[in-house]
Amino acid sequence: MKGPCIFSNHGSTRIYGGHEVLEAKFDAKKHLKISATPPTQFTFKDLSLSRPAGAASPVAGSAPFTLFSPAAIPLLRKTLLNPDYLDKTAAPFSNRNLMVRNTAAHSQFFKDIWTHPDVMRAVSLAAGVELEIVMETIEIGHANVQVNMQKYEGLERSEMLRRVAGELTSGKFGKVGSGTARVEVEKRSEEEISKEVCGDGGLIVPWHYDNYPFVCVAMLSDTTDMVGGETVIQRGDGTLFGISQPGTGSAAVLQGGSLKHLALMAKNSPDRITLVTSYRAKAVGLWDISFLTNVRPYADLSVLYPQWSAYRLRVLTENTTAMTRRLASSSVPQEELQTFLRKQQEYLTITTNQMVPESTVSATIAQVGIAKFYFVLEMYLSNSIFANAPSVCPQCGNVGKVDKQHLAECVRMREWRPEAGAWVVFEDTLKEMHAGNSMAMGKTTRPDLEEVAKAFQEDFEAGRRVSWGIADELARLGLTEYLLEYLSFFGIVFEK
Repeated sequence: MKGPCIFSNHGSTRIYGGHEVLEAKFDAKKHLKISATPPTQFTFKDLSLSRPAGAASPVAGSAPFTLFSPAAIPLLRKTLLNPDYLDKTAAPFSNRNLMVRNTAAHSQFFKDIWTHPDVMRAVSLAAGVELEIVMETIEIGHANVQVNMQKYEGLERSEMLRRVAGELTSGKFGKVGSGTARVEVEKRSEEEISKEVCGDGGLIVPWHYDNYPFVCVAMLSDTTDMVGGETVIQRGDGTLFGISQPGTGSAAVLQGGSLKHLALMAKNSPDRITLVTSYRAKAVGLWDISFLTNVRPYADLSVLYPQWSAYRLRVLTENTTAMTRRLASSSVPQEELQTFLRKQQEYLTITTNQMVPESTVSATIAQVGIAKFYFVLEMYLSNSIFANAPSVCPQCGNVGKVDKQHLAECVRMREWRPEAGAWVVFEDTLKEMHAGNSMAMGKTTRPDLEEVAKAFQEDFEAGRRVSWGIADELARLGLTEYLLEYLSFFGIVFEK
C-alpha cells in the first residue's frame, strides 16, 4: 500500500497516494444469498478412490451452491481489481491467466464477506467438517482471472494492470445483476471433457494438488452463455470426473489437497474470474497437510512467510495445549507421548523448509517460468526431465548417463548446499529406511508427494534403483526450486 489504511463505520476509507477511496460496507442481508438446502456432495468412494490418510472428511467435494448475491458481484470485482493496490496483489500466470492474492489485506469488505459466520457455516456444511481459513489475509479469495494477456503485450506492468482492471470493472461489469442466475454451468459430456484435457490449449490450470486441505471456489463472472470451465478430477480407475463450474455468485467446495485435479478454460465468455479461499479442518490434533510448493512462485513472500509461520505456530500451540491438558489430568502412555513430540518436531521442520529464500524462488521462476514450474515434479517422476541429461557427470567425471541412481550416489553430491535443512531430513529418512521402515519416505500424507516414495519403491523392487537420494527427498518435500537447482548442479537444465 502507498499509505495507511483507515476504516469507518460508514464503509471503509482507504488512503492511497494522498487520495481517499470509499469502499462499500459489507451487509450480510444485501450481499449474501446462501442456499437454504445443503449442496450435493461426492465422496472419495464415489470417485473410486481410497480416502487419503491426510483427508479430514470422507467428502471429496460438493456441487455448486448459491453464496453471494447479485449485489455483491460488482463490488467483489471492483475490490479485487482495484488499481490502487493491484500492482501489489497481481502476478501473470500465463498469457491467458492473471493471479491475484492478498486482496483481504487491502479491503475490509472483501475480508468481511469471506469471514462472515454464515459463509463459514455454508462452506463447512459443504465440506462435511468444520473448517477455518488457513491464514490471516493472503489465502482469502485469491483469484484466477482468465483474460487474454497477449492483448496487453508491450505495455508497462502498471499500465497493463490498469487496463485489465478498467475493462473488467466497467460497463456491464460494474452493474448489479438482476433476476435469477443459474447455480452452475451445464457440465459437458465425459467424452467432451476428456478431449479437452488431452488436447492442446484447453487448460487454465494444469494437473495439481492444492497447497491446502480444502478450497471454496466462487464465481464472479457472467455465466449466462459460458461453456466449459469444469474442474476435472481423475477417478481411481483413470477416467475423468468433471465438476460443473459454479454460476455467478455460486461456489463449490473441494478437498483439493487430497485430490489431483485441473481447471479447463471457459469459453464463450469475455472473462472467467473465480475466487478461491483456502481452509483446513478446525479440529485440534488433525495433521495439517499444507505445503507452499505451488504458491511460492507467484506470492509476495514477504507477506506469505510471516502469515504461514503465524498460522502454523497457532496450530502447533493448539496441539501442544491439548496435550498439556491431558498430561495434567491423566496419564499419557510414554510411547504415545514420544510419537506426539516427534510429530510436532516434524511439523516445525516442514514449516521451516517450506520457506525457500526469495532469491532462490526468483531465480527458479526466471529460469523456468511460473507455468512450467508446475510440471517439474511430474517430469521428475516420469524421468522425462532426464531426457537431455549429460553422458558424463560434470561433478565427478563418471561416464554414463546421469540419472536418479547416479544423483543418489555421486561422491560430490554433498557439495550442493551442504547447509540446506533438507539434508537433515534426508539423513532421518535414511535412518528409518535402514531400520526397516521402507515407506518412511511417504510420511507426508499428501498424495502428490507420496508418489515420489511410491515411485522409488517400485524402482527398488524392480531392481532399477538401489539408493534413495537427496533429489528424491527434495521432490518429496515439495522443494521444487531446490530440486531444479540440484539437477542443474549435475548438468540437467530445465528451461522455459
